[in-house]
Amino acid sequence: MTPPLPGGPWLDLACGRGDWLKAVRSAGRGGSGLETNAAALAHCQRLGFQVVGADPLAYLCRVADTSFAVIGAFHVLDRYPAMTAFQLIRESVRVLQPGGVLILESTNPASLLAGAHEAWFDSTDLRPMPVLIAELLLEHFGLSVIVRKTRNAVPQEQHLPFAELDLVRQLNSLLYGPRTYALAARRSTGTGEPHDPMGQAGLA
Repeated sequence: MTPPLPGGPWLDLACGRGDWLKAVRSAGRGGSGLETNAAALAHCQRLGFQVVGADPLAYLCRVADTSFAVIGAFHVLDRYPAMTAFQLIRESVRVLQPGGVLILESTNPASLLAGAHEAWFDSTDLRPMPVLIAELLLEHFGLSVIVRKTRNAVPQEQHLPFAELDLVRQLNSLLYGPRTYALAARRSTGTGEPHDPMGQAGLA
């Protein structure tokens, strides 16, 4: 049986228009958010959400250990160089309570339409992170992946014709497969510290 989530607050690392915070509030949970876009920040504050204008990594570095039950990182890792993204995951793990969950959603570069084209519509994006790398990092820093999902595939009617041919089927998969992925990973309920090989290697 899946253990219940701890009772602490929830945090959205880039809350945008506040869609996830609305869901958190509807579920009766206490949530707060971070947002660097001034217009989105003002919008969320008008909706009554507790949102501050702060860079996610800088904010997490100031937060005490085990402060949050759930952290949402929706299209956040795509915005950072690799090392900064690694540090963001490490700090997220540190501030999770035992049994807490980190939720990641990202552009799926395995879809050529998404990775080579649509990802660059957002001027804040720097490099989409492949799902296998994201999973490796979550486990590297001591989390266990409990949910894996892909989303937003291109509708079948827009695929190339003659899908009964193996070559066309492979092209459809590469071009029009799921354009986003989502992972949920849980921190152990034990009392040990998160695994921190970056710090041990002098990369903190």
